[in-house]
Amino acid sequence: MGNGINKILPDLYLGNLKDAQDKELLAQHNITHILSIHDTAAPILEDKTYLCISASDHSKQNLMQYFRDSIMFIHESRMKGEGCLVHCVAGVSRSVTLVVVYIMTVTGRGWVESLAAVRAARPCAGPNLGFLRQLEEFENTELTEHKMSCGRGCCCCSDYYSTPTKISSCMIKEDFCLSLSILTKKSYRSHPPPHHGSESPPGSEQLKHGGLFKKCQSISPLQK
Repeated sequence: MGNGINKILPDLYLGNLKDAQDKELLAQHNITHILSIHDTAAPILEDKTYLCISASDHSKQNLMQYFRDSIMFIHESRMKGEGCLVHCVAGVSRSVTLVVVYIMTVTGRGWVESLAAVRAARPCAGPNLGFLRQLEEFENTELTEHKMSCGRGCCCCSDYYSTPTKISSCMIKEDFCLSLSILTKKSYRSHPPPHHGSESPPGSEQLKHGGLFKKCQSISPLQK
């Protein structure tokens, strides 16, 4: 069942079902938000904020319908400086897919590079073939719409693509530079009016007043 919890980016962790129930482990990493995606996903700990997604690890399972909500949930947690654990049962396929999509969105990198970065931190990461195809589809049809440019070079490493570890390191740098990218995209749900001049950046008020997500939110195919 995977290999325990792994830090993918600052305040972003991948793990398995057992990790999601380990109070001491969660406290150690300041994890307050848990994105749970498996067949019977449900809140477990009362003091955590959950996004629960009912989905099977099957090649025909549609995960794309959950991408935006997952991205927003992860990003809200990280914008608060709080840890977010994304897990399925083994922490290998479903949860990895959602983390890869998040990395793609905040860095603008493709799914191959993003998955390589995840594998550098979590070698067991391996979305099923159907999920890989959905990552490719997201890259080809939606990524350009959602990615942001910070206006300056974030990573100028000449050997950027030489090893997965270096890819991961450079992506962390880009992630910091693009930390507001998700909350400033008009296409995402619960987005306030565009900000102008000296007004507070989009999403700031939601973060101050409890965030975009309630204490527990569950998503099933029937809600889509």
